[in-house]
Amino acid sequence: MATEKRKESGPKGQDLRPGNARLITTSPQPPPAVFQHLDSIDVQIIQLLREDGRMTVRALSQKIGIAEPTVGNRIKALHDGRVMKVKTLISLEASGRPLAAIIGIRTSGRAIDKIAADLSEIDGVVSVMSVLGRFDLCVGFSAVNLEDLRNALEKEFGRVRGVNSLECQLALEEVKLTPLWATF
Repeated sequence: MATEKRKESGPKGQDLRPGNARLITTSPQPPPAVFQHLDSIDVQIIQLLREDGRMTVRALSQKIGIAEPTVGNRIKALHDGRVMKVKTLISLEASGRPLAAIIGIRTSGRAIDKIAADLSEIDGVVSVMSVLGRFDLCVGFSAVNLEDLRNALEKEFGRVRGVNSLECQLALEEVKLTPLWATF
């Protein structure tokens, strides 16, 4: 099982004192049924492209042992069928926004989808998810530094109509990030 460090929240979710980290466990494997509707060739294409998203159709064809046009057609079908999308990822450090935070938001008085749309427009927001549990929304956020994060929380997030309260979790270390799943 993979482990990750998670910071315990203080009274207002802002406890940044050293020594408060604890280990939690997460499941590193996707559910086994995920690829059941795909055949072995589709699965091989996806796995090879996950290893190297810039791999050419010719290289894929040679590794899998099928004709180039077949590989090209399969990639198009996987893309058109919304099974896969090839994207470029950039590191937070290279983006100039090395701090990562998850912000849990409780809402009231306004439709969640409208609040989510407004939050999506804030500079530094990398994801917005409607969730079940103690929060209504969870927002992935990247910041230049702690001052940038504080300013965004106070001046941007706090001014979105319908945001009732928020709790910020600052990432201390990225132990694992597997961009396996995405919405299209």
